[in-house]
Amino acid sequence: RFDFPAGGFCNDIALDDISGDVYATDTTLGAIRRVRWEGDQLEEWLVDEAFMPEPGAFGPNGIVLSGGDLYMVRFDTAELFRITMNAELAAEAVHNISWDNPPKAPDGLTALEDGRIAVVDNFGGRVLAARIEGDVAITSVLRDALDTPATAALHDGHLWVTESQVDHLLGFDPAPASEPFFVREVLLDCAQ
Repeated sequence: RFDFPAGGFCNDIALDDISGDVYATDTTLGAIRRVRWEGDQLEEWLVDEAFMPEPGAFGPNGIVLSGGDLYMVRFDTAELFRITMNAELAAEAVHNISWDNPPKAPDGLTALEDGRIAVVDNFGGRVLAARIEGDVAITSVLRDALDTPATAALHDGHLWVTESQVDHLLGFDPAPASEPFFVREVLLDCAQ
């Protein structure tokens, strides 16, 4: 267990299957933090002005390793970033990736087996598959009409997505959340 600095908020995490390091987004302080495999402290791995949200907004959110790079999305601006790393796993460069069809409020990111990245579009109510081509994310809709989905996990060729109903908690939808909460299966067409 590692505590974030005062005012920080751990939003999402990504595990590096090769190094064993864990990366986490700090959604309020505009940072990516890391715990090394054999480390005993939380490091400030990358802070960038492009990550800093306005006061009270959710900035850095979903994070995933894919193809040797780290990808992170900002919830408030829907910006997607690719962070390249050097051989010592330090951040080398930050690239802003544009969308052909941007999500409304990107939340969780999941690496798919065919190289695409699943993007959970929270307030958009959908799950996108993004193929990164240079500095552009080419998207297709995998599923829509979800109730504020938050994150996803890949298992046995299927994507499982949580419906958070967080819009009720935050007051965007004044109606009470409906129970039960659901985890929905999203079938993947890896031929795309």
